[in-house]
Amino acid sequence: MQTSNFSRLNHTRQQYPGACILGEPGSGKSIAAGHEIEDVLKNTNDRVIVLDSCNAYHYLTVITDGDFYDFSPQSENCINPFDMSGFDDDFSMEKKVELKGELLAAICSGLFHPHALAEDEALCIKKNVEKLYSSMEEPTLWDFLTALNESGSPVERSIGRVIEAYVKIHLGVFSEKTNIRPEKNLTVFGIGNIAPVSQGTALLICIEQAARLVMENAKRGTRTWIYMDDIRPLLRNRQALDILYHFWEEADVYNAMPCMVCQDTAMLLCQNYTRQILKSSSYVMALKMSEQESNMVSDILEISGVNEKYLKESIYSDYGTGILWIDNNCVRLKNFSRTTDTVVEEVKTPAELLMEDLFRAGDQCVQKGTESNE
Repeated sequence: MQTSNFSRLNHTRQQYPGACILGEPGSGKSIAAGHEIEDVLKNTNDRVIVLDSCNAYHYLTVITDGDFYDFSPQSENCINPFDMSGFDDDFSMEKKVELKGELLAAICSGLFHPHALAEDEALCIKKNVEKLYSSMEEPTLWDFLTALNESGSPVERSIGRVIEAYVKIHLGVFSEKTNIRPEKNLTVFGIGNIAPVSQGTALLICIEQAARLVMENAKRGTRTWIYMDDIRPLLRNRQALDILYHFWEEADVYNAMPCMVCQDTAMLLCQNYTRQILKSSSYVMALKMSEQESNMVSDILEISGVNEKYLKESIYSDYGTGILWIDNNCVRLKNFSRTTDTVVEEVKTPAELLMEDLFRAGDQCVQKGTESNE
């Protein structure tokens, strides 16, 4: 099937609800994600969280009465990476402190880019996190810096100097206690105005905050959709990718629907963790990408024949052209509209019925029926 008038798949019924939207800049990734977000808010009472590093989703909070939290350096909004609110009630204090130690190690690793943390540096960071929680209910990043700077260890003081420079210039919005409380069905964390060198850190802190909001929503029996656009700032930080991967693995436990958006498909697929995320996803939209990237995606998803050829040729097309892959079935997208009216549809089985229900016949639909890989 080929169409330019597509409906959003209700991938809550898929084996694993994870989704990926890939493509070059201007290929229509954010437009596609925006259509889906509008549909979720219109047709369900689910919560939606968007981690927006490209300033593309603020408009949604205006038209849907959502919450937009700006985390530019001048903002008064703050997320404390040491905040423990929202964690699963089954988590012991030891487990929570362990997770926070891993988060702080990943934060520091990102700030030390391009040099990954040495083992002794990671141990120092986790040790100081444990000490802080043993004496304080909710420490902050400034407390963490104070502990490092006052240490007699040259390694710890060195880490403290690097972190302090970033916090003073770019990351002040993550140095005090959390003062935001998302209550509406749509929450957008705007980190697009943070300096590129610190965007990975900001995105990582927001992912951890979103994970705790997911757990909190799950306690109330509420599903949460999470859109991470764009995850490129994390791709060179192995410890950050480890956190992302484990969040992805556990998302369905907490009734979450994660969606990863990335405009550098080649870089994404060079990382083992993100390759595994793509393989485990039931829903992948691949839009307008280079031949090299098309080959990589086709290889992982086992796309062949006419669909593989169509994806390769998408690089010469306008935005909204590519392949929508759902559990080994493909539909070819062609120039889908910026104003496409999308709807939530139930997923049916077998696959032939799923594909029939996924797409509505449109004026530009050039072929009926499902075409498998040839």
